[in-house]
Amino acid sequence: HVLMVADLAQAELRGVAAMSGDPYLVDAFRRGLDIHGAVAAKVFSEDWGEEERYVAKAIVFGKVYGGQKKTLINRVMDLRGFRPGMRPSKTAIADIVDKFESEFVRLEEYRTEQIALLKAQGYVETRSGRRRRVSLITEDSMDEVRKLVINSPSQGTASDIVLKAYIELTTAGYQTLLTVHDSIVLECPIGDEQSVARAVKAALERAGRELLPELPIGVDFKIG
Repeated sequence: HVLMVADLAQAELRGVAAMSGDPYLVDAFRRGLDIHGAVAAKVFSEDWGEEERYVAKAIVFGKVYGGQKKTLINRVMDLRGFRPGMRPSKTAIADIVDKFESEFVRLEEYRTEQIALLKAQGYVETRSGRRRRVSLITEDSMDEVRKLVINSPSQGTASDIVLKAYIELTTAGYQTLLTVHDSIVLECPIGDEQSVARAVKAALERAGRELLPELPIGVDFKIG
């Protein structure tokens, strides 16, 4: 036997795109684009390079994790990996963040809606109805609140997709071992890797169509 790990590709960002309804992100995932390259093209230009993609990726994840403008600027300023002379100035980064926020208005609208929902009902939830409760919201806790109202529903929905597929595969007799966040780990007879991978991918895609029908689910495999 060999171990096989099936991982939902960019599960968190797919969830954020679908649940926020951001038209550009949804379209990019539907078209199978490099999502960070697609954001770089929107924020910079179609003639983007690795540095621009690097910055776009940092801003996207910073936004998903609740970052406001100052935090996003500092996040990019702290990045390593720029080629000599290619690191943008703090003023340039501020302009880039402004451009991102003007192009992806729906993300902040979604966060605002989620915060209002959390304050009204005391929880946010995944697409399958699992709830993340927060009993006390204060000024001191708002940074964490800004993070969890986006993060918990998207990460939780990815876990729901994985669990639904895991149950289906286990019931069908596949040698499933465990789930880890947005991954399924299973044993696979040597020589059956391709057929098992097809079955696992199909199960994850079925669960994805049920819980995130707005866009396709990507699946990456590691076997060893």
